[in-house]
Amino acid sequence: MKTFGGWIALAMISAGALLYSAPPAKAADMGWPITNRSPYAIEIQFYSRSRNAVWPPRGQVWVVQPYGNISPVLRCSDGEYICYGAWPRGSGTLFWGVGRGGAQGCSSCCFVCRPGYVGGHTLN
Repeated sequence: MKTFGGWIALAMISAGALLYSAPPAKAADMGWPITNRSPYAIEIQFYSRSRNAVWPPRGQVWVVQPYGNISPVLRCSDGEYICYGAWPRGSGTLFWGVGRGGAQGCSSCCFVCRPGYVGGHTLN
């Protein structure tokens, strides 16, 4: 049989476990404005470098008409690293950012997910 002191010790251990457990990842809505200054209709996807995620879902793309703009909002995990990839509709060679499928490298096309908007991007 447990004593009263034993129950207090158990309660303290349980409370300590709650204090030291990692908090769950919070979702953030991150807006990503993009302006198309090229003469092409451009398809765009966003790729997580932190997990297996794509916006919009695989098989779908956002389309930006020539000289148009969009501001998609991504629901991502706070702190997640996300890159954009863009390419002219029907092209297999020209690309911006990490390109179709997210396979290319780039120095200024990735951002950490956080609530709000990242700086605007212009595709020339």
